[in-house]
Amino acid sequence: MHNRRAQSLVEVTAGIAILLPVLLVLFDLSMLFLAVQANESICRNAARAAAAGDPLDATVRAQAVVNAANLSSGGALISHFWLVLPIAVVVTDRPTSQEDPLTGRESNPGGPVTGTVAVSTEVDVRPFVVYRLWGGKLPMKFRARHIFPISFTQPTL
Repeated sequence: MHNRRAQSLVEVTAGIAILLPVLLVLFDLSMLFLAVQANESICRNAARAAAAGDPLDATVRAQAVVNAANLSSGGALISHFWLVLPIAVVVTDRPTSQEDPLTGRESNPGGPVTGTVAVSTEVDVRPFVVYRLWGGKLPMKFRARHIFPISFTQPTL
């Protein structure tokens, strides 16, 4: 009778000893997946915001998106999103100043500004177990990069 109880106790203990690390690894992997997905989304939104106005203010708009994301994600595992500077702004065409034939003064007729904005963001993740498999450095950092076309019309000056 005692042998059966002892055998059951050993089986339960061994099962828990095997199951616990597996569950921790699965939890860590799910947190890594969620962090990478959140970083992709934030990077896409930051790139879209950076491309949606005057190229001179692209960094300010992208940083505002990242700051808003940091305020809403206050966790210990997914700790902080970073805007990787500098933002790559490539303007291929913009309206240029022209001389007004009637007044002789230069004025800018306005018009579309074309080009692209490339934004990179980074997220810090602090998993429990998985980081040891990747060299043991905390926090683990994941980077995303998105490129959007500039959608800005310069006003007439």
